[in-house]
Amino acid sequence: MLTHRHYLGITLVLIAVVTVPFGPYISKGVTFLALLLGTLGHAAFTTVVTTHWVAIGGLKLAVQFNCLLLLIAFLALNWHLIKTLWNKIPR
Repeated sequence: MLTHRHYLGITLVLIAVVTVPFGPYISKGVTFLALLLGTLGHAAFTTVVTTHWVAIGGLKLAVQFNCLLLLIAFLALNWHLIKTLWNKIPR
């Protein structure tokens, strides 16, 4: 059965696909948002959602490790873009 997390994940993926013709920044930003929300357990992309709880100090986080691995791969593949955008921030 699909939940609101599945619908959020589907919506974000569709937005990322639709925004591809408008430029890479918007599409990659939406993809990053989808993977981040998926990693934190707010969005789901598979029918079976496996969530692990990680405690950092007094803070408990729900983490989906499949999305975390995809997020790390996404960041590694887009490292040059991230570095370029970071350097454009006025200081």
